[in-house]
Amino acid sequence: MRTDGSVGIEAALEHEMLRSERTRLALLLALVGVAFLYSLLLVLLAPELLARSVGGAESAGDFWRIPGCFALLIVHLAIVRVWVTRRIHRGAPLSPPARWALGVIEVSFPTLLIAVFPSEPAWRLASPVLLLYPLFIASSALSLSARLPVALGIVAAVEYVILSRVLLADVDPAGLPAWATAPNPFFSRGIALVLGGCVSGFVAGQVRRRFLEVFRATEERARIARTFGQHVSPQVVERLLAQGTRPASEMRFVCVMFLDIRGFTTLSEGRDPAEVVALLNRLFSFMIDITNDEHGIINKFLGDGFMAVYGAPVSDGGECRNAVRAARRILAALDAENTRSGVVVRVGIGLHAGEAITGEVGSAERKEYTVIGDVVNVASRVEGLNKELGSRALITEAVRRALDPEEQGLPDRGEVPVKGRAEPVRVYQLA
Repeated sequence: MRTDGSVGIEAALEHEMLRSERTRLALLLALVGVAFLYSLLLVLLAPELLARSVGGAESAGDFWRIPGCFALLIVHLAIVRVWVTRRIHRGAPLSPPARWALGVIEVSFPTLLIAVFPSEPAWRLASPVLLLYPLFIASSALSLSARLPVALGIVAAVEYVILSRVLLADVDPAGLPAWATAPNPFFSRGIALVLGGCVSGFVAGQVRRRFLEVFRATEERARIARTFGQHVSPQVVERLLAQGTRPASEMRFVCVMFLDIRGFTTLSEGRDPAEVVALLNRLFSFMIDITNDEHGIINKFLGDGFMAVYGAPVSDGGECRNAVRAARRILAALDAENTRSGVVVRVGIGLHAGEAITGEVGSAERKEYTVIGDVVNVASRVEGLNKELGSRALITEAVRRALDPEEQGLPDRGEVPVKGRAEPVRVYQLA
């Protein structure tokens, strides 16, 4: 069974194939239009010269068949292009039978032109009209189908070889050059057409594969953005893409940070809503950047604060050190912002580390990456203790033990009762 992602990729590829088909038709219209004008000018301005050059025509008027055939093909290509354009607008893909039928019609045009060309059979079979076969075969590669160019190469070869036998069947060999009476030249050209189809098919297959790779990579990046939000660092995205798997629910060691802007209601009072939003965006901007720099992710925005996670969905083994470093950098950046803007903003930060269940939760329509466990609840409660202890940032014993020895000498604020826990939690003041 195909997943929603694969269906989306296939739909995107079908749309791209339709656009390529429209481009191919426009290219053919331009080239066939030039051929039509060239043949028309020859027939109008130099019909006698044309008759003497190719020979075999009963009258100069016979050469009107040539621009007539080109005009017929132009009408066909124009109608098909309008049809394809409408399907693009409706989002309706072009069925394989329709695509193959159009390809066969186009690649048969040189056969028709050779058949009606007013000239000697040998001249027709060796005329520049032969160059139209590779043109239609090569352009079919834009359909991004690896098999279509190969099939058209085979169709062109079969038609050309059969046509050569038919045209030369009633011709006196004595009046033909030696190469025209032997079957090898015609079979060789047929083989060349098949080989050209194989090469074009190989190119189309490679282009299709690259398109699919790009679509899959884009879909995977979009999935990561949907799962983890828009505030995931490029480094985290690249590591998740390298893993090549969806983040499964699992138990991981994480360090959780809760940050809350103090007195936000008072800070917002008397200010225009747009000014408040601008202030929040300005603050969150550098906080998000710092979190990303320290290998964390913003898991949730909580109005005037956020929850950040270090150690999930990817880990570098230094979750607590990264979180503590991020907390210190955020406070330093906030002090600098306060000095610059003249608006005093205070925050409270709480850090706790431990085992937690991480993974995607939700329905098929909407999922989000989340962290569940006691570590989250404790980190939230520790952040709230800053109000009671008059501090700006507190960490638990679990976080302190994971720091380097020279960083562990922090003020001990003792064991503090935490709402929802039977046992108190020992906390240390980071700032």
